[in-house]
Amino acid sequence: MKKKLAGAGIFAMSLFLGAPCAQAGQWMQDNVGWWWQDDDGSYPRNWSRWLDGNQDGVYELYYFDENGYLYTDTVLFDGTTPVDPNGAALGPDGQILTERCDPDVCTMAKIEERRTEKQAALEARQGQKDAGINVTGKNLPNHEESGNSIRNIGVYEFSRMIAKEVNRVRQENGRKPLAMEEELMENAMARAQEAAERYSADGYLSHLRPDGSRGGSVVEKPNYGVGENLYLKGITDTSDAPAAAKAYVRDWMASSGHRRNILKEDYTETGIGVCVTEDGIITAQLFVIGNTD
Repeated sequence: MKKKLAGAGIFAMSLFLGAPCAQAGQWMQDNVGWWWQDDDGSYPRNWSRWLDGNQDGVYELYYFDENGYLYTDTVLFDGTTPVDPNGAALGPDGQILTERCDPDVCTMAKIEERRTEKQAALEARQGQKDAGINVTGKNLPNHEESGNSIRNIGVYEFSRMIAKEVNRVRQENGRKPLAMEEELMENAMARAQEAAERYSADGYLSHLRPDGSRGGSVVEKPNYGVGENLYLKGITDTSDAPAAAKAYVRDWMASSGHRRNILKEDYTETGIGVCVTEDGIITAQLFVIGNTD
């Protein structure tokens, strides 16, 4: 249920695996409704947030309107996301969605863990080489030699594979496929690069651009709204691009916010961009409500 007490919630890009993540804030109320206010005075608007306002170690998912007020006792996003009278989002079984840690935080923690393991493995192999031990051939990972590898087919073709998989999932769920626009593909490539630069500098993905504007502002063509999904996936196995594309969309569909964008009926067009970095493969998908005037 909705927490009315101040407490430590989650900082969205903390990297403490298995421990409560902290972003201090509290529930506030006026004659219009409830909202969540962070200690710096900001509050989520037109956004969702996993919150643990009473510090019981259980996080619930809440949605906030364009003015920052909590949605309560309604069904959002074309009937796909019900919320109870206290504002907590419900799953398909009618039960409150809960997590022991913010899913975004847990994902980032796992990425950091994998990166640490990868670095340790590289150092171990170098130590073997320095000791004169043969670590060639089968002892070395070789992920990008097949014709279907992401490196061989290129990021543009891989982006189109992801877009096709998104459309397959949309159609399975009774939604119309999204038109793949070349201009939007270039816009999404720019966003993937921006996200990669932000991650390299600050250690987290952000839906804000370098100038502080929302990621959707990269879209210059006339539109009635833009949504964005970002994802960083480890680069340890990129040999099978079609399988990787399915894995990306599967992981997005397991996240309520990303799933909402993928299945939103209002969206008509899309563009996907990919940036391969030493940290992993960063993907940006833009969802656009096209201007048909």
